[in-house]
Amino acid sequence: MYLRERKPKQDDKHLVQLAVTEFKVHPSIIQKKLDGATGVTVLCDDADRIAGYVCYRINRHILFVDIVTLDSIYVGKGIVSSFLGIFLNQVKGKGVKVIRGLVERNNKHALAVFKHWGFTIKHVYLFTLLLEKRF
Repeated sequence: MYLRERKPKQDDKHLVQLAVTEFKVHPSIIQKKLDGATGVTVLCDDADRIAGYVCYRINRHILFVDIVTLDSIYVGKGIVSSFLGIFLNQVKGKGVKVIRGLVERNNKHALAVFKHWGFTIKHVYLFTLLLEKRF
Protein backbone atom coordinates (compact mmCIF):
# COMPACT_ATOMS: atom_id res chain seq x y z
CA MET A 1 0.00 0.00 0.00
CA TYR A 2 1.12 3.52 -0.71
CA LEU A 3 -0.21 7.10 -0.76
CA ARG A 4 -0.25 9.43 -3.75
CA GLU A 5 -1.99 12.59 -4.86
CA ARG A 6 -5.21 12.47 -6.90
CA LYS A 7 -5.06 12.34 -10.69
CA PRO A 8 -8.47 13.88 -11.53
CA LYS A 9 -8.98 12.55 -15.05
CA GLN A 10 -7.80 9.09 -14.08
CA ASP A 11 -9.21 8.78 -10.54
CA ASP A 12 -12.41 10.77 -10.17
CA LYS A 13 -14.89 8.22 -11.49
CA HIS A 14 -13.66 5.65 -8.98
CA LEU A 15 -13.32 8.16 -6.12
CA VAL A 16 -16.88 9.37 -6.65
CA GLN A 17 -18.23 5.81 -6.74
CA LEU A 18 -16.43 4.87 -3.51
CA ALA A 19 -17.96 7.79 -1.64
CA VAL A 20 -21.42 7.39 -3.18
CA THR A 21 -21.46 3.75 -2.06
CA GLU A 22 -20.32 4.68 1.45
CA PHE A 23 -22.37 7.81 2.09
CA LYS A 24 -25.44 7.24 -0.15
CA VAL A 25 -25.37 10.71 -1.73
CA HIS A 26 -25.66 11.95 -5.28
CA PRO A 27 -22.41 11.74 -7.33
CA SER A 28 -22.49 15.48 -8.04
CA ILE A 29 -22.07 16.20 -4.32
CA ILE A 30 -18.90 14.13 -4.15
CA GLN A 31 -17.53 15.58 -7.40
CA LYS A 32 -18.10 19.10 -6.05
CA LYS A 33 -16.12 18.23 -2.90
CA LEU A 34 -13.29 16.79 -4.99
CA ASP A 35 -13.21 19.83 -7.29
CA GLY A 36 -13.15 22.26 -4.34
CA ALA A 37 -10.49 20.40 -2.38
CA THR A 38 -7.07 21.72 -1.52
CA GLY A 39 -5.85 18.16 -1.76
CA VAL A 40 -6.94 14.58 -2.22
CA THR A 41 -4.60 11.89 -0.95
CA VAL A 42 -5.29 8.51 -2.52
CA LEU A 43 -4.42 5.17 -0.91
CA CYS A 44 -3.50 2.48 -3.44
CA ASP A 45 -2.82 -1.21 -2.98
CA ASP A 46 0.25 -2.97 -4.34
CA ALA A 47 -1.55 -3.60 -7.65
CA ASP A 48 -2.15 0.17 -8.03
CA ARG A 49 -5.90 -0.17 -7.31
CA ILE A 50 -7.52 2.64 -5.32
CA ALA A 51 -8.28 1.41 -1.81
CA GLY A 52 -9.54 4.72 -0.38
CA TYR A 53 -8.86 8.41 -0.03
CA VAL A 54 -8.90 11.55 2.07
CA CYS A 55 -10.34 14.75 0.56
CA TYR A 56 -9.55 17.96 2.44
CA ARG A 57 -9.38 21.74 2.41
CA ILE A 58 -6.71 23.87 4.08
CA ASN A 59 -7.47 27.39 5.31
CA ARG A 60 -4.51 29.09 6.92
CA HIS A 61 -3.15 26.42 9.26
CA ILE A 62 -6.38 24.43 9.64
CA LEU A 63 -7.08 21.34 7.57
CA PHE A 64 -10.74 20.31 7.34
CA VAL A 65 -11.41 16.75 6.18
CA ASP A 66 -14.43 16.56 3.87
CA ILE A 67 -14.29 12.87 2.93
CA VAL A 68 -12.50 9.83 4.27
CA THR A 69 -13.50 6.56 2.68
CA LEU A 70 -12.09 3.08 2.25
CA ASP A 71 -13.25 0.40 -0.17
CA SER A 72 -15.23 -2.21 1.78
CA ILE A 73 -12.84 -5.01 0.79
CA TYR A 74 -10.13 -3.30 2.87
CA VAL A 75 -12.21 -2.47 5.96
CA GLY A 76 -11.12 -4.06 9.23
CA LYS A 77 -7.59 -4.87 8.10
CA GLY A 78 -5.80 -2.06 9.96
CA ILE A 79 -5.11 -0.15 6.77
CA VAL A 80 -6.45 3.22 7.92
CA SER A 81 -4.52 3.05 11.16
CA SER A 82 -1.28 2.19 9.42
CA PHE A 83 -1.51 5.05 6.91
CA LEU A 84 -3.06 7.75 9.05
CA GLY A 85 0.32 8.47 10.61
CA ILE A 86 1.92 8.94 7.20
CA PHE A 87 -0.89 11.27 6.13
CA LEU A 88 -0.59 13.30 9.35
CA ASN A 89 3.15 13.75 8.78
CA GLN A 90 2.54 14.86 5.20
CA VAL A 91 0.06 17.56 6.20
CA LYS A 92 2.26 18.77 9.05
CA GLY A 93 4.88 19.34 6.38
CA LYS A 94 2.39 21.66 4.63
CA GLY A 95 2.21 23.89 7.71
CA VAL A 96 -1.01 22.46 9.13
CA LYS A 97 -1.39 23.01 12.87
CA VAL A 98 -4.97 21.74 13.35
CA ILE A 99 -7.00 19.00 11.64
CA ARG A 100 -10.78 18.96 11.95
CA GLY A 101 -13.50 16.73 10.59
CA LEU A 102 -17.02 15.54 11.22
CA VAL A 103 -17.79 11.94 12.14
CA GLU A 104 -21.20 10.39 12.60
CA ARG A 105 -21.89 9.82 16.27
CA ASN A 106 -22.70 6.14 15.78
CA ASN A 107 -19.54 5.36 13.77
CA LYS A 108 -17.75 3.71 16.69
CA HIS A 109 -14.96 2.24 14.54
CA ALA A 110 -13.98 5.62 13.06
CA LEU A 111 -14.14 7.28 16.47
CA ALA A 112 -11.85 4.64 17.96
CA VAL A 113 -9.30 5.05 15.15
CA PHE A 114 -9.25 8.85 15.40
CA LYS A 115 -9.08 8.85 19.21
CA HIS A 116 -6.15 6.43 19.01
CA TRP A 117 -4.35 8.99 16.81
CA GLY A 118 -4.92 11.82 19.30
CA PHE A 119 -8.12 13.40 17.96
CA THR A 120 -10.50 14.79 20.56
CA ILE A 121 -14.16 15.72 20.41
CA LYS A 122 -14.32 19.48 19.93
CA HIS A 123 -18.11 19.85 19.58
CA VAL A 124 -21.16 17.59 19.73
CA TYR A 125 -23.95 18.10 17.23
CA LEU A 126 -27.20 16.19 16.96
CA PHE A 127 -25.91 13.31 14.79
CA THR A 128 -22.25 14.20 14.31
CA LEU A 129 -19.13 15.02 16.28
CA LEU A 130 -16.50 17.58 15.34
CA LEU A 131 -13.12 15.96 15.93
CA GLU A 132 -9.89 17.89 16.20
CA LYS A 133 -6.18 17.19 16.43
CA ARG A 134 -3.61 19.86 17.20
CA PHE A 135 0.09 19.52 16.42
